[in-house]
Amino acid sequence: MNDIYSRNALFFSKEEMRSIKNAKIAVVGVGGLGCVVSEILARMGVVSLLLMDNGIVDMPDLGRQSLYGLEDIGKRKVDAAKDALLKKVDTCKIESVFCDVNKNCPVELLSQADGIVDCLDNYESRFALEECLSDTQFLIHGGVENDYGQITTVIKSKTQTLKDIYPNMESTAKEDFVAVSTPVVFVTASLMAQEVIGNIIKKPNLVNEMLIVELSDFSFSKIKLN
Repeated sequence: MNDIYSRNALFFSKEEMRSIKNAKIAVVGVGGLGCVVSEILARMGVVSLLLMDNGIVDMPDLGRQSLYGLEDIGKRKVDAAKDALLKKVDTCKIESVFCDVNKNCPVELLSQADGIVDCLDNYESRFALEECLSDTQFLIHGGVENDYGQITTVIKSKTQTLKDIYPNMESTAKEDFVAVSTPVVFVTASLMAQEVIGNIIKKPNLVNEMLIVELSDFSFSKIKLN
């Protein structure tokens, strides 16, 4: 065995690899977290990725958004991300949608995904995305600030909602600039991708729990949410 996924196939069972290779995942927000999550999932062998974002690549993005380079400045993030991923892996179908979740969320496209990854940077958009979640889908939420990260799995009727976890945050104004450590972006996004895989193979770790990552002292902790 000498294909792209041969080393993963030594770790996962045949049934688990089959589930991963049949999975369709939507990554909403293709910034720091979304770039890393989508690349890991593509390299893991998921059959289809839907990338959603309304951002344009600018210079500060290059410090933490791994799919973009100087040549991508001024391009739509979803288009640049798709091009970059297709240069790395040619076995994943990638669809890119330039849209604002709050204004023109493609609910029909999202409904075709097995799971959704929230890589957004504001609560208004997160709550709007959560409204699109069906009873059969999982949503992986992640966020970063400074050198701190947080991750949890949301499943309707089984877990608290994001609105439950973050009450009174919908009206919080989005900050133009938030301090973020590059290492915590990559660490948190990698753990988010791991939780996506866990949900795909029916072995999630963060149902009704929030994983807290604090790189200042290398601490990892879980908080019960129910």
